[in-house]
Amino acid sequence: TYEIEVNNFSPDDVAAGAQRVIADAIRVVSAEGLNNAVFSTPAVGRVRVRDGNSVVQRWVVVFAAQNGAVYAVDALGDGENGTPRGETKVYWIVKPQNSTSFSYASPLIIEEEDLVAIGNPAGSVYLINTDLNPNNPNTYLRWQYDRVNAAFVSTPAYDPANRLIYIGSSEGGNQFGRLIALNPFVQDNSSTPQDERVAWVYPPENQNPAEPITSTPAVALGRVYFTTGSLAGGRIYAVKADN
Repeated sequence: TYEIEVNNFSPDDVAAGAQRVIADAIRVVSAEGLNNAVFSTPAVGRVRVRDGNSVVQRWVVVFAAQNGAVYAVDALGDGENGTPRGETKVYWIVKPQNSTSFSYASPLIIEEEDLVAIGNPAGSVYLINTDLNPNNPNTYLRWQYDRVNAAFVSTPAYDPANRLIYIGSSEGGNQFGRLIALNPFVQDNSSTPQDERVAWVYPPENQNPAEPITSTPAVALGRVYFTTGSLAGGRIYAVKADN
């Protein structure tokens, strides 16, 4: 697997709002060489994990890396929970088959459900079981939602009142986007044309989309607030959380 790395050290064209920029350097690099790079913002929560042969409650730090993997490590370490002094330990590493570099896509920990939700620029949203068995890949994911020609770099948000996950998309080559509400407790029925996990989409699929959504939604007062951005400017939206 290879990735194209682009460097632009003269950002005048970007500051001027150009739709095309001139790269100062470009090279093809092996994705395997990016396994130590992490741009994802970590999330911390107390969830169930498998520690040896037991399933226990632990404080964990979850983050995603440029090698397309999501990591859960002990948040305390330093001699706690069977860790060496000055170190921590990894509870699990999940690398979905179609995942690419996570870049700045960051995880959401849903503590009360022992779940981690995270989007990927390849167009997928992964729902990971925190109490998975590292030796059994069938236990890794509750589900994987795929959206054609989309990228997910927005961190998801969760509303415990409606029990829905909200995440913004960037689609059409970063030309437009939609807010997608996903039900973590429903599986898709492959025999039906619709995806049962999708509670609703805003704007609806049969209407013009919004601008690309790369920010994290905020949920409060029965509404979902999210911002959008494009070369033409940005907007802030407030939509009903139950739509």
